Amino acid sequence: MKTVHYHFISLFPEFLEAWMGLSILGKAAKRNVFQYSLYQLRDFSNNKHRSVDDVSYGGGGGMVLRVDCLARAVQHIREQLNNEPSRVIYFSPKGKQLSHSLLEHYLEPHVPAHLILVCGHYEGVDQRFIDHWVDEEISLGDFVLTGGEVPALAFADALSRHLEG
Repeated sequence: MKTVHYHFISLFPEFLEAWMGLSILGKAAKRNVFQYSLYQLRDFSNNKHRSVDDVSYGGGGGMVLRVDCLARAVQHIREQLNNEPSRVIYFSPKGKQLSHSLLEHYLEPHVPAHLILVCGHYEGVDQRFIDHWVDEEISLGDFVLTGGEVPALAFADALSRHLEG
């Protein structure tokens, strides 16, 4: 069975660390049942204020995470992987419903072991990022949360339970 490596891109990596480092998941990570890395999205901003949000390219209310910051984060991760295959997942109410069969798909040998989990915030992410960088959108259900950390954690937690060890 393969070892999955979760790469979380988030504005709140400390929230993710608290969950991934405790309880059964923390023990499994220490035993290398899976691996995880956390990336602060603000580290990929190119301005002195480290801002990562802007108005939507197509207009509309609210702010979205900027495509340039998100793309730099994904590129950085892929460079660290020396171009090993990876899959970018964005958590959105518009995505495929998280289910047992979807989780089983991610355990298949042909699916990359490196999963880049994008945790949105504000009104989401710039649609251009979804169009050009995201391989799959996944949803916990037909509702909106404050951010993408909870769905990303639910996905990682549920998938990790299927890993050997």
